Amino acid sequence: MAQIFGSHSQRDEEYISFFSKAFLGTNVRGCFKEFENLVSGNVTAERVARDIEQSNAVFVIVVTENLVGLVNVELPASRC
Repeated sequence: MAQIFGSHSQRDEEYISFFSKAFLGTNVRGCFKEFENLVSGNVTAERVARDIEQSNAVFVIVVTENLVGLVNVELPASRC
């Protein structure tokens, strides 16, 4: 089974729900970590590195307005 790693804001549950539903019935497993847990230390860098190393499909970072202010993130004026 392929694994896709995704990092997201805990306030972006609609995106994670979308991806989780998209993976249902496929050979893809989503491995999602909330960015806030990374910042607070609840999830370690070692754990994230291990999850990324075990991912063999795509590495995805979901960036929305919810991350602005948590880190130095600037969203482009136009998004896909």
